[in-house]
Amino acid sequence: MNGAPQAEVASEIGVPLFVARKYINSTKGFSEDSLVWMVRRVAEIDLAIKEGRIEDWNALEQYVAECIYRSHR
Repeated sequence: MNGAPQAEVASEIGVPLFVARKYINSTKGFSEDSLVWMVRRVAEIDLAIKEGRIEDWNALEQYVAECIYRSHR
């Protein structure tokens, strides 16, 4: 997947260029499908926390466990 120039990413997310570079480099170990799943899952968990369906710490633990499980499949 080709993305936007690093400077554009930095501007869009509101961080210095060197921080954006670190973020971009850290994504290289993941497939696009994995990254999409992670972002969607965070949104689902955020909503569940806000609606009171799950406690924030439990949600974090569950998310980490799900990410670890997915990374070992």
